[in-house]
Amino acid sequence: MKSNASRKAVGKTEWIKIRVTSLQKRRYNLMAEKMGYNLSEYIRLLLESKPIPIRKTSEENEFIRSLFLESNRWQSVANMFKKSDPRLSSEVRELVQEFRHKIREYSQNDCKS
Repeated sequence: MKSNASRKAVGKTEWIKIRVTSLQKRRYNLMAEKMGYNLSEYIRLLLESKPIPIRKTSEENEFIRSLFLESNRWQSVANMFKKSDPRLSSEVRELVQEFRHKIREYSQNDCKS
């Protein structure tokens, strides 16, 4: 079992108390939950005046992964038509590049306030 001295050096031990209405508390809890944080983490980020990145859920991360896999499949289709229909192949490649660009934009941890 850790002593209080070692716990103070490592963990968060100080308290900041603020008074809010019950409506404000519910709203803050909802905003924190929506962005993937607990209330303490959310308020610490707000107090530090840093942009608060929205954490993606495991389902969102899996969806992004599946979109990348789908873009790879379309790239394979473009490769199949490389010799027989180069124009179609290049059009599919352009679409794949646009698709991947949009996926990257979405998958980045955008800061939304």
